[in-house]
Amino acid sequence: MVVVFISLSLGSHKKSSLIFVNLASHWSEVNYETNPCKGSNYGGCQQLCLPNGLNSHTCKCNTGLTKNNQGECKAGTSFLIAVMYNALQGFSLESNDHPEAMVPLRMQDHFIHFVDTYKKENYIFAASIDKGIMKFKPDGSKMETVIPQNSNQFGILAVAIDWLAGNMYFRNAGVKEQVLEVSRLDGTHRLVILEDLFRSINGICVNPIKSVFLTMEAIGNMCAAT
Repeated sequence: MVVVFISLSLGSHKKSSLIFVNLASHWSEVNYETNPCKGSNYGGCQQLCLPNGLNSHTCKCNTGLTKNNQGECKAGTSFLIAVMYNALQGFSLESNDHPEAMVPLRMQDHFIHFVDTYKKENYIFAASIDKGIMKFKPDGSKMETVIPQNSNQFGILAVAIDWLAGNMYFRNAGVKEQVLEVSRLDGTHRLVILEDLFRSINGICVNPIKSVFLTMEAIGNMCAAT
């Protein structure tokens, strides 16, 4: 059996190759008052208090949050979301080591193609081939369907958010017809703005500041419309 001794705050560890049949701890002689994280204020930490030993500790923040100069845990302002079919993972763009910017999410029974974000209300919008368009918080909570899946064979395969106008663009792909639609962020007031029986829109994105959206064709070409 290999025993690993881990520093809870620093993540460093040492290995011992001693052989044990069982491990047990006996704490009867320990003075519990020496634990620096003991008490209702968690060592003065806002979120997590990790002891370094008997007399010191380190304050840590949840995954996706960083500690500012005042010791407060704050969410980052810029991060990248990677989509892996039924899983989402966020990586910070604010430091060179790109730490995780959100708790990894596994969307059970969802096949996600595209995501976009609405920072004002801290929502992620996801286009799922089998569920339509959903929105949820970065921690996976408050999930709801905004545009339900239709009867088309391929369904909704792309989504882009205009966070200035409060509109949502999405690709609705059927067996014979590919259309680009726009609606409000709650899915109401839908309008088809582009019908194309011959070309397949593979992806879309929006630049709200310049009032431009981009569509990517399946063959790799890019086109822009105002």
